[in-house]
Amino acid sequence: MKSSRIPSKKYGQVFLKGIDIAKFEVESLLPSPDESVLEIGPGPGIITSELVRSFSSVTALEPDHVLYGNLMERFKTQIEDGRVKILKESFLDFPPAHYDKIIGNIPYHISSPIIFHLRDFSFNLCILMVQEEFANRLVALPGKSEYSRLTVNASLYFRIRKLKSVSRTLFTPVPRVDSTIISIEKKSPEYDLDYKRLDNILVRLFSNRRKMVRSIFDTYPADLAERRPDTLTTEEIIKIFKFLQN
Repeated sequence: MKSSRIPSKKYGQVFLKGIDIAKFEVESLLPSPDESVLEIGPGPGIITSELVRSFSSVTALEPDHVLYGNLMERFKTQIEDGRVKILKESFLDFPPAHYDKIIGNIPYHISSPIIFHLRDFSFNLCILMVQEEFANRLVALPGKSEYSRLTVNASLYFRIRKLKSVSRTLFTPVPRVDSTIISIEKKSPEYDLDYKRLDNILVRLFSNRRKMVRSIFDTYPADLAERRPDTLTTEEIIKIFKFLQN
């Protein structure tokens, strides 16, 4: 079944055409029939149709009123028997909760806010399709051009792996970039920190990524004085943060 909905620029919509990719994403969730799953932005429902075959409880968040109506009609039977819930809501406005699994092909222009919002959710495994460049930033190593505030923040909360590259030709309309499917697992907190204050330090560091640490702060650990922010590991950044708090 194909939706007649023209993808909306407002929501940054591009629709996946390949059912094989949708199946790969759902299989990557390692589904169990007794688990719950949250889908971010189901669009025309290509992933949703695979989820209802594998999960006993599917909740899908779709802010577009036309797509929401289409989904309500398409999954009417599953909604009536209580296995599927379609909510006309954006993930960014959805209150944090527990779901065994989370999945979505997320809009490129709000990828960072979605990752940050995921921090407040409880889940076992999350599979997302994101812009290729964004995926590279999430898993970048110190010293790489993609290494950023986003990389460090993500590493504090998640274990992230790239699973599969997806050609732009598998979407309609065809975007200008390729995509990557990633897996995300929550980490147990490793550090007893004020993460909001730490993020302020990250903003300061990566706004001056080509400067030396000694040129960014008035006080700093002596062994890191000559280092640039984009070469610092997460542990070294936390060392700077703790030094500044004392």
